[in-house]
Amino acid sequence: MKRRLSLMLGVVCLLGAAAVVNATTVVRMDTPELVARAQLVVQGTVVANEVVYEDGPNGPANVRTVTTIEVTESFKGDAGTTVKVAGFGGQVGDLIYKVPGTPTFNVGDEAILMLSKPAPNQPNMKSFFAPLGQDGSLMVTGFSQGHLRIEDGARGKTVVRSDEGLEFAGAATVDTQTPRRSLSDAVNEIRTIVEVQRAAAENAGGGK
Repeated sequence: MKRRLSLMLGVVCLLGAAAVVNATTVVRMDTPELVARAQLVVQGTVVANEVVYEDGPNGPANVRTVTTIEVTESFKGDAGTTVKVAGFGGQVGDLIYKVPGTPTFNVGDEAILMLSKPAPNQPNMKSFFAPLGQDGSLMVTGFSQGHLRIEDGARGKTVVRSDEGLEFAGAATVDTQTPRRSLSDAVNEIRTIVEVQRAAAENAGGGK
C-alpha cells in the first residue's frame, strides 16, 4: 500500500508492503546556526515513544511520534528534567508513515538535540506543522541535522550526525554522514558556541 502527499520540503511516504525512497530538501546548517535557531539544546536519553494521530476520512491522519527525552544536561534554555520531541510519522498497526530526514528514536538512545518550536512563519505550512505542537512538544531543528547521536565506541562515547534522507539546497550530492567525533569534543564545542552567542546577544541588547 502506498500513498504520497506533496510537501514543500519533501514527500511524506506511507509505507505498507512497498517502500519508496525519497529525500527532503533543506538548507544546510552548521552547528552554530543550528544552536542559534534552537530554543533548547540538550543532551539526554530516550525513555519513551508514543504515536499520536487523528482519525481521517481515509485512515489515520497527522501521524507523529512524540518522544520523551530524560535530560542529563541542558546547554541552552530551561529544559527541566524531561522534554518532549515530536516528529513526523510513526507506525499505526501494520502501516508505517515516514518523512525522509525526520529523526527516529529508540528507547535507550542517547543524543544531543537542537530543539525548536514547531510552528513556522510560513502561512501555507502552518496546517502541516500545527499538530506537532499540540502538546507543547518541540521539533528537532533542521530535521536530522539537529540530531547528534551518541554511541559507545572502543575509546569511549562518540557523536555522529546522519544526514540520511536529506538533500541540501544547492548541493549536487546528498551527504549521508558527518565525521564521527568524541562526545567531549562535541560538548565543548556546543558550550563554547552557546556562550559566544549569549555574549553577543547581551552586547547587542546593551547597545555595545
